[in-house]
Amino acid sequence: MIEEAVYGVVPGSGAMKYLPYTGESLKFSKETTSSSLIDQSRQVKDVIDIGHEVSGGLDFELAARTYDELFEGALWKRWGTATDVTIVASVVAATKTITASIGTPFLNVVAGQFIKFSGMDESANNGVFKVASKTSDLIIVLESTYTLADETATADVSVKGCMIRNPTTAQAASGSVTLSYYIEKALNDLATVHRFSYSGLMVNSFSLSAQASSPITGSFDFMGKDSISYATGTKSPSAITTITGTDVFNAISHLGGIRVDGALMNAAGVYFQGLDFSIANALRGIKAVGELGNVGVSPGDIGATGSMSPYFANDTMYAKFLAGTKFALSYELVDADGEGYVFSFPNVIISDAGMNSGGKDQDMVENISWTALVDPTLGVSVQIDRFYTDYSLAPDDPTVYSG
Repeated sequence: MIEEAVYGVVPGSGAMKYLPYTGESLKFSKETTSSSLIDQSRQVKDVIDIGHEVSGGLDFELAARTYDELFEGALWKRWGTATDVTIVASVVAATKTITASIGTPFLNVVAGQFIKFSGMDESANNGVFKVASKTSDLIIVLESTYTLADETATADVSVKGCMIRNPTTAQAASGSVTLSYYIEKALNDLATVHRFSYSGLMVNSFSLSAQASSPITGSFDFMGKDSISYATGTKSPSAITTITGTDVFNAISHLGGIRVDGALMNAAGVYFQGLDFSIANALRGIKAVGELGNVGVSPGDIGATGSMSPYFANDTMYAKFLAGTKFALSYELVDADGEGYVFSFPNVIISDAGMNSGGKDQDMVENISWTALVDPTLGVSVQIDRFYTDYSLAPDDPTVYSG
C-alpha cells in the first residue's frame, strides 16, 4: 500500500508498505447495459461498459503503528504534531495542574487531548490523562475525574501525545484532506507471481471491535477507481518496507480505561462484554463523460456509531438512555511496550438500550447502541490519540514510512 499524490495515479516514488490483514474482499466491478437495438433475431447485440469501480475492504487485527495512514483516510485529517518531550514537572493534586519548569513543552497540546506521563515519582501521576484546559505552554489542567498526588520538581518526566480528529468542516482551512491509496495484491505461491492492483482507494468506513477474550479486530471498507491484473513485476515503486514489529492488541491485557464522562467504569463496578464502533463517510463515486472509472469521490456526512455490552451492575447507562443524556466515551489500548491508542467520542447519545432475558445460565447484560454527535465545544465527533516510544516510526507522511 502507498498513498497516492494524485487520485487514481500510481505513485512514481516512495516506499510501498506491507499491510497485514486477516481477510480481504477488494473487487473490481463493471457497470454494463445491454444494447437496445431491435433485431428480428430477438438476440442481444452487445453488452456495453458504462462504468468501472473498485469496492471491498480489508479485515485486520489491530497493532500499534500499522494502520495509522488509513486512520487519516477514515477521518479526512492528518495526524497532529506530536508532543514528545522530557520535562521537570510539578503536580498540584487539588487543581489537577501539571506545571513544567522551563520551555514550551505543551506548545502543541490542546483541550480535549489525551497526554501520557511517565517517570513521575508518584505512581498516581503516571498514565494517560485527558487535558481539560491549557493555561500556557508550561501549564496544563487535567479533567477533574482523575485522582492525582502532589509532586514537586520531578526530573526526567516523559510527556507524549499525538492526536487526530475529524475536521470541523469539509474545507481545507479546517485541515480537511482528501486521501486516496494504491494497493497491490500478489499471489506469491504461483510459479510466476501474479498481481492485482487497485487505485484511487478511499476509506468509506472504518470499524473496530473489542470483545472479551479476543484480539482487537477491525475492517476498512474502500471505494476506488480502477484495477489491473499483470504478471510482469510490480507497477508500484520498488521499495517495500517491512511489517512493523508490534504485537496485536487483545481485549484482556491491553484494553483498559473505559470511561464515561471521564469516570472509570470498572471503578464503579461496571464491566463490559464488548465495545464496537464504526466510522462511515458515505462516499459516492463521481462519474464523467469519457471516463469509465470514477474521476473522484465525494463524502456525505461522517457518521460514527457504536455498541457496548456492559454487565448490569447499576443503572448508570440505562438512566442516560431514559433521559437522553449526552456523554463522553473513551477507551484505551496499550500494549506491553506501552504503545497504543485512545479512541474517544466526546459527545455520544444512546439510541437504544435493551436487556437480555436474564434467564437460566444467562448474565444480565445491557445491549446499548449509540451515535456520536458533533461536540458543541470541540466541533468534532471522533478523536484518536496515539502514544509511541518513537514517533518517527509512524510519520504523518506514509510515503516515507519507516517500518
